Amino acid sequence: RPKNAWIFFRLDMHKLLRLEYPKATQIVLSKRISDLWRSAPSEVKSEYHRRARAAKDAHLTEYPGYKYAPR
Repeated sequence: RPKNAWIFFRLDMHKLLRLEYPKATQIVLSKRISDLWRSAPSEVKSEYHRRARAAKDAHLTEYPGYKYAPR
């Protein structure tokens, strides 16, 4: 499955916050990243949505018949 906008944002923010708070737990980091996403301006979110669309298009090209089927 291709990454969505939230996953791209979370990966980027996790790297930054991990450098700033090296001893923070995943729970603390996840809550902080969620707050950052909620308060992010629309320009920032639109960039992550653009990256998600590009990942989706690349995934469709590589796997044209792919259908998500959870077990």
